[in-house]
Amino acid sequence: MRRGLKRAAFTLIELLVVVAIIALLLSILLPSLSGAREQGKRAKCLSNLRSIGTSIYQYANDDSAEQTIPIMRQMVTDVSNAQLYPPGTIDNGYWLWRTANWFCWGGRSSQKVFKVLNTGGYALARDKPNDSSGGVAVMARADYDATERPLNLYMVSGVGGGDQKRMEWFSCPGDTGYPDSPYIDDSPPANALRPCYDTLGTSYRASLSSYNWAEQQGNSASKAAFSCGVWGLRLSSLVDTGRLVCAGEPTFFNMIGMDSGSNEDAEVPVLGWHKRKMTDNLLFCDSSARSTKAEKKADVSQALLDDVVNGDAGFVDRRGANWRLDPYPVGGAIIWGRATLNQWFQSMDKTKYPLRNMQDNLRAD
Repeated sequence: MRRGLKRAAFTLIELLVVVAIIALLLSILLPSLSGAREQGKRAKCLSNLRSIGTSIYQYANDDSAEQTIPIMRQMVTDVSNAQLYPPGTIDNGYWLWRTANWFCWGGRSSQKVFKVLNTGGYALARDKPNDSSGGVAVMARADYDATERPLNLYMVSGVGGGDQKRMEWFSCPGDTGYPDSPYIDDSPPANALRPCYDTLGTSYRASLSSYNWAEQQGNSASKAAFSCGVWGLRLSSLVDTGRLVCAGEPTFFNMIGMDSGSNEDAEVPVLGWHKRKMTDNLLFCDSSARSTKAEKKADVSQALLDDVVNGDAGFVDRRGANWRLDPYPVGGAIIWGRATLNQWFQSMDKTKYPLRNMQDNLRAD
């Protein structure tokens, strides 16, 4: 008579130990995998910026005015007649000038509405996009279409088909739009968390440090602009190009301080698109690109302030350990609105920065 064979089996304790080991391994590996994924996105973004930088260099070398940042006509004209909202409301062209113009030098036509209010916005394209944010008033702006953006006209022969790969240079894989924060004033709150590549056509904004004049205080579009950054300057005139910012992920420019309100000199501690606090990717004027800390470390000496009009630190205080927005000692640039600017210049010492050897963008108003 055969006896039943006794089969080996795991005890409950042994199973629990195995489960615990697997859980421990997963807890160790998953953050590493997530970190590797973020590193991949960061590397792709930096590669995009370097490719764009090479195209900008070629554009500047062929452009009669050697423009470091390609200038679209809407960047040098009055956009206040937006006709979407009545004059004097929050967007009588204000957000076109305040945000869209920083992005429109290259990229695709917007695929989603650039929302300036919860009830309305613009399609920066010839046609209104098939957007899920229905129920809002939308105006199509053909003058911001991909076919009107100057760098596109130079680097691609069209905006689709075989050129789609190049258009994807304008897309950061980590693009989640501007953060939803009361300290973000570079973009309308209604457009927060909406990818810039979808709503504005590119993930990357240009460095447009400038003084702007409006007809009235508050939310009003610019009527004249004088650059105290690289905008409007000839590429061959620039110095310290390895530290001079040309363009980059947009939140960086808000991290270093708001442009309005009582906190304009305070850093804004938010996460960049690659999950790092106060850090984003930037393109520099030598066409290099790197991850950059947004901490401001202004090295403005008294001797430098003595060389600046009215000792105004605002012209030269946007600097960090390895980045700067001002092109000192190269003079500033007249962007547009010459009549208004000439009135401003009359009472100022033109032998000091940024009026000394100032440049003209050579475009008609």
